[in-house]
Amino acid sequence: MILGALITDTNLLAFYTIESPKFEGKSWHEFKDRLFEFCLPEDWRADIRRSIVQLKMLPSELFLEFSNRARTLQSLVNFETASFGDFDLAEFIVLGLPHALQVKVQEFQLLKTKPFKFGEFKRRINGFYIDMPRPRTTPSHSSSGPPTQDNGPLSPYLWRLFSYLDSVGKCHYRKTYCGNAAGACPGPPDRNRFHIPPSFSIPPQPTNYVAPRAWPNAQGPSSGKPTSPTAGRPTGRPAGVAGVSNKAPAFDQAGV
Repeated sequence: MILGALITDTNLLAFYTIESPKFEGKSWHEFKDRLFEFCLPEDWRADIRRSIVQLKMLPSELFLEFSNRARTLQSLVNFETASFGDFDLAEFIVLGLPHALQVKVQEFQLLKTKPFKFGEFKRRINGFYIDMPRPRTTPSHSSSGPPTQDNGPLSPYLWRLFSYLDSVGKCHYRKTYCGNAAGACPGPPDRNRFHIPPSFSIPPQPTNYVAPRAWPNAQGPSSGKPTSPTAGRPTGRPAGVAGVSNKAPAFDQAGV
């Protein structure tokens, strides 16, 4: 892991070209010590320690992911020489937590537990993290939702994507048939690459573009419930027949 993180390909190739022939028949420890000396920065442990000191939990990161990232850095610093303890690591983990979790750690005095056990410390904080309330967002107000109203011309890339999705009736947000109005799709968003056929001809972008409602399925917008009572049906002949049937009784009464 250390070599993969810190050694550049250039240094590694240079070492095997210049130095490795000198260690034929020698021990692995001699080879490894020279490899580290040749390829790694002199203060590589200090660089990793600096990364631990600067740890910050990302908004998109689970607590277990954050703590595992910290543990990995600790294992790198402690390679062959244990110099960075669990309690020291826990202190920097707490400093990198969101404020709400820091308050919980202080409230329950997790760093004052004697004897300190990192596994229990990690388990308690993960419990706090799971129980934390998450802010509710609605698709119409969510900053991560699809752009439904344009404040200016779309970029050529976005217009190509949106115009193709419109042509096949798919939602901009999930890139599927959801039947929702633009901006009302419940998500989650589809951030995968979307294939647009090379044969697709991009139409001109209108000045005031508004995304249309997505189709409910591949058959089109009028599949399922019709948009009007006579949608999809010829109306001339049935109307004529209805007119005759309505007038026939009146004609019979007049004849009598």
